[in-house]
Amino acid sequence: MPQYKVIKEHISNYPDPIVLKKGLEVLYGNENTQFPNWVFYESISTNKVVI
Repeated sequence: MPQYKVIKEHISNYPDPIVLKKGLEVLYGNENTQFPNWVFYESISTNKVVI
């Protein structure tokens, strides 16, 4: 599975969100069929998943 790096921080309004910071390595997952152009990612360091 390809690896990608986050290039911009995002702050979530939800409790216990995945934290994405510049330079973080993530695993690229599948595209979300319910929300076009949204993709699942998993943080390598925390194993949390984000769309």
